[in-house]
Amino acid sequence: MTSRSDDPSASPSVSTWIEAEAAIDRLASKHPELSRGVIDNAKAFVRFCQTRYEPPGVVSYGYWPTIQLVWHLKDNPIEIEVFQDHYEFYQFFDGETAIQHVDACHGSFPEPLKELLNRALPRPQG
Repeated sequence: MTSRSDDPSASPSVSTWIEAEAAIDRLASKHPELSRGVIDNAKAFVRFCQTRYEPPGVVSYGYWPTIQLVWHLKDNPIEIEVFQDHYEFYQFFDGETAIQHVDACHGSFPEPLKELLNRALPRPQG
């Protein structure tokens, strides 16, 4: 059971949503090829998730000029790859990968992505 991350040791670990947003800012300054849409969608993702779910363990540059958020959950790792016009939701389990494509909704958070996150991500403790 592995994710698509090429080298998790080279990816910045995060433990809070504040650190996740700071990692997005660092990626934006380090990778000028990241579009404003990717950065804006990644920040909208953080704003939506920060009070609803545990933060990811890693925020990194994605496979494409994208931003990737990774949760190394015990039973089924989760990855979100943030594009300019959509999100890709990856769930890894039993040697399989389930991929969902969700269109971005500028001005609001996409309902289909909310549903996927609600089923997959842990809630904050306490």
